[in-house]
Amino acid sequence: MKDGKKYSESDRKKLEKGSGCVKAWTLLSNWLYRVISW
Repeated sequence: MKDGKKYSESDRKKLEKGSGCVKAWTLLSNWLYRVISW
């Protein structure tokens, strides 16, 4: 993930423990990015 570099270790842990909604949004945005760039 490109965004991984923006976050510090603590923020990354928060994101990993994030709610399913956050993970779903991340997956969706990554998928959209691939579709647009393709």
